Amino acid sequence: MSSSSTSLTLSLARGVGTPIGSTEEITNAFLAEFSGKEEGIWVIGATNRREVVDDAILSRFGMELELMPPDEKCRIAILNQELMQAGYKGTFPANASNLMQVMSGCDIAMLAQRLAGKGGAGR
Repeated sequence: MSSSSTSLTLSLARGVGTPIGSTEEITNAFLAEFSGKEEGIWVIGATNRREVVDDAILSRFGMELELMPPDEKCRIAILNQELMQAGYKGTFPANASNLMQVMSGCDIAMLAQRLAGKGGAGR
């Protein structure tokens, strides 16, 4: 894939600036460059809005994997583990899991670092 089509596609995907050309032009450029049958090349795509990705692009990928946020049991387990590792000795509210519903494991780890007074930056 040429660097110009790659950077334009990445810019659109990340919402950086105003892309030059239409979404259709970007899709066509991507499809022309990536057949999905390239040998020895791994292409990983990620999106928070799978429903807006063109089906022709999706068909080029051999596998699709959806990563969901942790469930209630996992959120509490992650928080407990991270708090223990951070040396936190306090308690947290009984409804803590509900307060963390949309948080990823990384978000919960950063929360634990902040609760323990360690900042959590750079993780």
